[in-house]
Amino acid sequence: MDRPLITLSGNGTPRFPSGRSPAVRIALALALAGSTCAVLPGCQIVIGVMRNIWGDPNQDCDFKKQTNRTLKKECKKLVILSNSTIPAQAEYQALDNDVIGELTRRLRSQEFKVVESHEVTRWMEENSEGVADIPTALGAKFKANFIVLVKFEEFGFREPRSVNMFQGHARGSVFVYEIVKAGALGEKTTSKQIYHHPFDSKFPIHKSIPAEEAGNVDVFRQKYIARLSEELARFFYDHRPGEDF
Repeated sequence: MDRPLITLSGNGTPRFPSGRSPAVRIALALALAGSTCAVLPGCQIVIGVMRNIWGDPNQDCDFKKQTNRTLKKECKKLVILSNSTIPAQAEYQALDNDVIGELTRRLRSQEFKVVESHEVTRWMEENSEGVADIPTALGAKFKANFIVLVKFEEFGFREPRSVNMFQGHARGSVFVYEIVKAGALGEKTTSKQIYHHPFDSKFPIHKSIPAEEAGNVDVFRQKYIARLSEELARFFYDHRPGEDF
């Protein structure tokens, strides 16, 4: 027996068999939309049909909203950098290295061209002391044209009033620097800040959780750093509205 061309989901949204070719599915969608639009006010069925085929449209990321630019398209090479205050490192001294690694991995999964995190951290350990303009120096070293800097003012993973309750919390800002030509003949390069976004993160958002439910400290800490890095990464790539934290 032939499969039906169109079936309905539980909420009445039309569904199309996955085995049909994209062209057939689109033709069916348009035919259904045209036949129903005349009788349904506002043509809401059209929206349901299109979402069923293509999904919800992505919303612009914050970087694009602020700058009217697309970092992934313009980025020849990107350096991720993290810098935290001494108080922010009190609970975890490897915070900067871990965030650089996690944020690098997540942006690479979105096809950004990002310098290897271990190369950045090694350069910072060996060369950053006494350097007045680190973004410009990193751009020259790695032939990068954009630098993303995460600055932490606060970071922790314990509930302030109880060491036996876990709740990740971080506060700081994300900056983007563009490496541009300088000098009368463009013979030099310098860095120019083009983006700034403060952040204030908590996980879980509404309440802390007992240590026995969270697992050991290392497990919870890494889970929170992964979550935080995903929050920060989404400043730079478009995503569906329901995927916001």
